[in-house]
Amino acid sequence: PAVASIVVAPVIDAVADDYTASPVNGSDGGTVGSVLDNDLLNGNAIATDGSDTTISVLADGGLTGVSLADDGTLTVPAGTAAGSYDVTYEICSELDPAICEFAVATVVVAAPAIDAVDDSVENVDGQLGITDVLSVFENDTLNGAALTDMAQVSISVIAPATSIGTAPVPFLDTADGTVDVPVGTPQGSYEITYEICELVNPTNCAQAVASITISATPPVAQDDLVEGLQTGVPATLNPLDDNGNGVDSDVDGRLEPSTLVLTGTGAPSGSVLAADGKSLSVPGQGVWTVDTTTGEVIFSPEDGFTADPAPVAYTVADNDGNVSNEAIITLQFVSIPPVAQDDLIVDLATGSVATVDPFGDNGNGIDADPDGSLDPSSMLLTGTGAPAGSVLSADGKALTVPGEGVWAVDAATGEVTFTPLAGFNDDPAPVAYSVADNDGNVSNEATIEIDYGQTVSMSLIKSVSEIIDTFSDGNFGGVDDTLRYSFVVTNTGELTLQNVVVQDAALGGAIATIATLGLGETTTVTYDYVITEADRVAGRAENSASVTGTGIDRFGNPEIDPGTGNPLVAEDVSDAGTDASTDPISDPEGTETPDSDGNVDGDPANDPTVTAIPVVGSDTYLSGKVFRDNNLNDIYDDGVDDLLPNFVVKLLTSSGGLVRETRSDAVGFYEMADFAVGTNYSVNFNDPDTGETIRTISGLDFPAGAKTTGLDSFIQPVNVPELALSKVAAVSSVIVGGSVPYEITVKNSGTSDATDISVVDTMPAGISYVAETAKVDGVLATVKVSGASITFSGLTVPAGGSVRLSLVGRLNASATTGDMVNRAIAYDSTGAIVSNEATATVTLKPEAVFNCSDIIGRVFDDRNMNGYQDEGGNEPGLAGVRIMTVDGLVITTDSHGRYSVPCAALPKSNGSNFVLKVDVTSLPTGYRMTTENPRVQRLTPGIMTKFNFGAAISNVVDLDLVAVAFDPKTNRPVPALAAGVDQLVAQLRDQPSVLRLSYFRQGESQKVARARLDALENLIRQRWSKRGRYQLLIERTIQSVQ
Repeated sequence: PAVASIVVAPVIDAVADDYTASPVNGSDGGTVGSVLDNDLLNGNAIATDGSDTTISVLADGGLTGVSLADDGTLTVPAGTAAGSYDVTYEICSELDPAICEFAVATVVVAAPAIDAVDDSVENVDGQLGITDVLSVFENDTLNGAALTDMAQVSISVIAPATSIGTAPVPFLDTADGTVDVPVGTPQGSYEITYEICELVNPTNCAQAVASITISATPPVAQDDLVEGLQTGVPATLNPLDDNGNGVDSDVDGRLEPSTLVLTGTGAPSGSVLAADGKSLSVPGQGVWTVDTTTGEVIFSPEDGFTADPAPVAYTVADNDGNVSNEAIITLQFVSIPPVAQDDLIVDLATGSVATVDPFGDNGNGIDADPDGSLDPSSMLLTGTGAPAGSVLSADGKALTVPGEGVWAVDAATGEVTFTPLAGFNDDPAPVAYSVADNDGNVSNEATIEIDYGQTVSMSLIKSVSEIIDTFSDGNFGGVDDTLRYSFVVTNTGELTLQNVVVQDAALGGAIATIATLGLGETTTVTYDYVITEADRVAGRAENSASVTGTGIDRFGNPEIDPGTGNPLVAEDVSDAGTDASTDPISDPEGTETPDSDGNVDGDPANDPTVTAIPVVGSDTYLSGKVFRDNNLNDIYDDGVDDLLPNFVVKLLTSSGGLVRETRSDAVGFYEMADFAVGTNYSVNFNDPDTGETIRTISGLDFPAGAKTTGLDSFIQPVNVPELALSKVAAVSSVIVGGSVPYEITVKNSGTSDATDISVVDTMPAGISYVAETAKVDGVLATVKVSGASITFSGLTVPAGGSVRLSLVGRLNASATTGDMVNRAIAYDSTGAIVSNEATATVTLKPEAVFNCSDIIGRVFDDRNMNGYQDEGGNEPGLAGVRIMTVDGLVITTDSHGRYSVPCAALPKSNGSNFVLKVDVTSLPTGYRMTTENPRVQRLTPGIMTKFNFGAAISNVVDLDLVAVAFDPKTNRPVPALAAGVDQLVAQLRDQPSVLRLSYFRQGESQKVARARLDALENLIRQRWSKRGRYQLLIERTIQSVQ
């Protein structure tokens, strides 16, 4: 029988495991149980001894080092980072290893606990500084264990310590967790916030604060030493300053000067220290006091105490109340010698004996002893700086200076006397001296200097010492000759002069410099001057020179004016040493010599040097006239030839050199005198406008004394035409439609023919040219007509001859009454005007019917004053009244008051305004105009116009006014006057009247018065327009009153 074998494969059921509820400490590591606890093999629990299955990790899910034991225990290694891990494991059958099943075990690894605890340290010396003042790890733990190093964690600063100003602060060294305090860290409390994080789990962190308290540092006081103090005088010092050992200081704050106190430490026996430490009395020495504000210490010695006081001790506190160490103040006094001041005595009479009190203030203050008194008897001369050969006495009381004099000291008073040698007028060399005080201390050396009041002065005499006739032309001292001036300079003062400069503007400025000029010394300087044409024209050479020099002492140094501080300068303006003829003046500075105009100034020592030019003339002469020789006969004919002014006349040598030049005067005359003698001279006559030489006369000889007159020069007339136009009209008056014949004469009075001439004739408005009426010398001519202009062209007018032109014009309807002017003028071929303008006038007369307006009118008695002549015969005419026109025509009314103006008296222009005015002085007595006067009406030709004038005898109402009736600002009537106007209108209404307003000025202007009358009249007329019954006449006057 057959056998059937059945093999049954094992079945493994691996189920996922979740261990999240039991986290494993990642720092320590650990197990989470057996993953086989929920897995099955053939439906049964899997044996944990590994007999049925094998187990392994397929994927650690990032949990590096995870392991599985045979019994399924899952182990997490120590040092695992916190997190959730999925570990994939596989179970395989021992019976059939190919049969496997896998599952996932989820494991949570927890971070270990970090405990960062605050740290603090106190009483740290910030000025010295310290490293590793504390370690922040000392009280911190990781996973319950104390942190000792940085093997498992890192550290960072979250908030550093806050600085006080710019000073250093404690800081945390993140490399080892220690805190360092830098040198010079100020007093105060500092906090550093830091954070510790696990290296394995960087987000596993904890923060804490490290507190460092820097203890206060007391201020440091330095010992003080003040030397060279004046004995007997209170000494003041500020102990806080650098008095030899540096300033007192507080490194972590500031000193409070008001806290400085004396401690009394080491004070001599018997000393008394004030309770507040602000004063210390030392018997036999003096009192130390402290300024309560500044901390300054003053030592006031007792009278007679001149030694050094015993040192004193002090302390000072800072702003935190910290008290410094004790410091010592030491004072050292010295005896001060007297101070002698330099002495300067000025303005003494030259050569006089000088006595000086050297202790007094002689320009630089008095001699003085700061800590005692001077001893005058100790005054002595030292001889320092004395000139060579000087002899100083053994006791220093006398000094003899050769060539100057003797200095002597009064043994009792100390006064010094200088006695100059006879004839010594200079300033003596300064002398040096010293003086002692009552302690025997000797002063510095000072000098006594005596400055005598020497004067500086000079005199300068300018003369003509020689005349050089350069060209031997007979003019001695003429143009181009040389004047040799001599300048005599004399030192008349009391000092030697140096850098003496002679200046003469006419000679070009500085002409000589004299290095030195001794007392009473005289030096002569010469300088040549060449006479110019301008001198000849002026007839003289005149000017003054000047000289300046600086006074110097015997050493050659500039003498200083003590009043100004500037060097003494002598100066003088020259005086004339010769007269105009170059003759010497015997006493120049005592003789008043006039200038060239004869003027004097009352000072005989500063006269200008005047020299006549020429000094001795050649006595030559030349004259004549310049004329246009119109009749060409080469001689001047009065009334025929024209004298020519302003022609340039030049006298020239044979080589063309200019001898003299002049111009002809207004009547053509010229002359020259005292010019250089010579032969074969020539005279040129030059056109004043172009400079062209028109004529030359040659071969003229002029020896000395030669006189030539009548050397006339004729100028040939230039051949040019000279045209003149004249024009006449054949009639003087004309009517519309009438003809006007014109004739133009063109005359040539020149010496040559006028060719290609055009004459333009211009007709006046209202006259037109009649075609083919133009003629030249009676022959019809072709003309160009352009508007009102008629042009005759191509005309030739012979020299001395004339051409006659004629043409006819006709009046057209546009012509207006009055004068009508025709004009003509000639032009050459270039269009330039070459003649005068000729005119001819005709008059258009008005025609009675067509061109006139008859005027009639009447002057009537306007009894109701309404301005109109009422019907009914109740307003008759006024006889004998004069009416006037603007052109002066006077018309008188007849017995009925009637008048008329004839046509001839009307305006020349049709359609014009016409003005008539009644002469009010011709009205019957008491009558005044009631109508417009004057009257203006428009006239129309051919139409009669009526001008009536009304006048009436009227009641006159006077209203007198002054300034108080008007507002001074607006010039309007005041309320009282305005109210009175209504009463005035009521009065005038009942009886026709003339109102006369009279304003009396009392200082106000005419303009103000008129403005006030205008304002009042306007008000009256406004009120009258509502209530008046007739045309109100208002008269106004303005009068002045005092």
